[in-house]
Amino acid sequence: MSTTTYEQERTLQRQIDRDVTAALPGVEVLAVELSGPDRLTVFVDHAEGVDHALCARVTEVLRDYLREYAIDF
Repeated sequence: MSTTTYEQERTLQRQIDRDVTAALPGVEVLAVELSGPDRLTVFVDHAEGVDHALCARVTEVLRDYLREYAIDF
């Protein structure tokens, strides 16, 4: 992984963490990984567990990122 990729991941992690925690209290963004030039993997956790409904809510919060990235959970 290049330094540029690492820096981009860290920037995205900060932005996504800020957006998700503001919109969905109790949801923790554990990591954000660039799995390609136009694909993100977002790892989230919640005390009550992670299910499809939670991932759908997180996806809605991250709707603006979908212009540049496909998002996996």
